[in-house]
Amino acid sequence: MFALDGVADQVRARGPARLDRLRRIYGDKAATKVTVPTEIITEGLQRIDGITYDFKRFVDAESDLQLAALLPEQNVLMAFDLVFSPNEHAFTVVDHFDHWIIILETLKELQGYDTITIGHDTPVHRSAIDSTISYVKRAKEIHAASTDAKTYSESLKAAFPDRQHADWVEFSAGLLYAAPR
Repeated sequence: MFALDGVADQVRARGPARLDRLRRIYGDKAATKVTVPTEIITEGLQRIDGITYDFKRFVDAESDLQLAALLPEQNVLMAFDLVFSPNEHAFTVVDHFDHWIIILETLKELQGYDTITIGHDTPVHRSAIDSTISYVKRAKEIHAASTDAKTYSESLKAAFPDRQHADWVEFSAGLLYAAPR
């Protein structure tokens, strides 16, 4: 299993506790053991099975450490959980709102990448970057005004009532408020 440098350390350190929490919530639907990546993906251009990838490492966005990949020959940005569909709630599991917005602005500047693959839906147009920025800005405001996961979750769902997967908000809020502020 491949991952960015540092991810294996995070999985090794935080994985058992997170898995315990997930098993309490999801029971037998959650994994039974933590799988730690054994191989490293490095940033930059790499050719895999005839496809050129330009791997990018981002810190302090939707999570502490994240991978994105450009496919320059196909004009595709693989943004995973950095960008979300305008129809769905985003994961806000850590409070890196400001830096996440900076990263999204950086992705917006990339020319020629009109198709974006994301982590939890079908590919989206680059306009999804703007809708994610709007969502993250509002989530930041709500987080600043909320003292607990329930208030945050209810307020964010009320701010975006037409978005799908409201359960993601509750899941995210549980992780966001579990970490020390």
